[in-house]
Amino acid sequence: MVLFEQKTTNAVVEGINNRLKVLKRCGFGCAKFREFQKKSLIILAFK
Repeated sequence: MVLFEQKTTNAVVEGINNRLKVLKRCGFGCAKFREFQKKSLIILAFK
């Protein structure tokens, strides 16, 4: 097990992936990709 050998996990990456999936579900139907991109970058920066 990598956790016991190196004391590292992929929790940060899993958290970011989860936030992006939630944003994708909430952003379904956005008129433009740029709007979705801006919204996701703002939310990821402030959480």
